Amino acid sequence: MEKPMMKCGHTANAWRINKDGTKEHSCVICACTEQAEAPKLTGRKAKCTYYGQPVGMKNETYFPKLMTQRNGRNCCGSIVESDMTLPFFSSHPDKEYDEFYCGCFGWD
Repeated sequence: MEKPMMKCGHTANAWRINKDGTKEHSCVICACTEQAEAPKLTGRKAKCTYYGQPVGMKNETYFPKLMTQRNGRNCCGSIVESDMTLPFFSSHPDKEYDEFYCGCFGWD
């Protein structure tokens, strides 16, 4: 199932259950429930929110080949093609990169 883009700039990452029992897509980060038109992502890249930050473990769950080494420590190096199915994807057409979370700090 494709996740719609929300007006807050994130893709839908939760469902909101209304009082009448109906469900609607929402963004749990921003509490947004208004959908927006899907962005044009052709040629765009997304960078993990924690790109370049030291992480305590090697990311074996999502983008393991994108980890980098800095001063003997594993660091997030995730830059991938922008895609609305990326976890916690956020479109930033006014910036060089869109954002997402690659799982480099785990999924707890």
